[in-house]
Amino acid sequence: MRQWPRLAAPSVWRSWNQFQCGVNQSLVEAQYEALASRSRFVDGVATSLLDLGYHTAGIDDCWQKCDACVGGVGFHDAQGLPIVEVVLFLDMRMTAKAKRLGLVPGW
Repeated sequence: MRQWPRLAAPSVWRSWNQFQCGVNQSLVEAQYEALASRSRFVDGVATSLLDLGYHTAGIDDCWQKCDACVGGVGFHDAQGLPIVEVVLFLDMRMTAKAKRLGLVPGW
């Protein structure tokens, strides 16, 4: 397979740029697949955005259950762990899918 030159700085897909708070697990997983898809052609070679340097896919916001914490402000439980909005994100292990595709999931 042809090796593409690395970009000067890592390129990152961020959910906020396109969807703001209109995200959910299936939408983010579809973006992972789109980044890894070799359905595009560069100089006649099937190429993914991952091949071109888009290694990180991050969910910026709206994955957390805001104002659900003790005291009603914020999104961390009493132990300091984030509270996930499980209506939108049923299984945060979806990051394993990103890793299988060669992406680095981020928040």
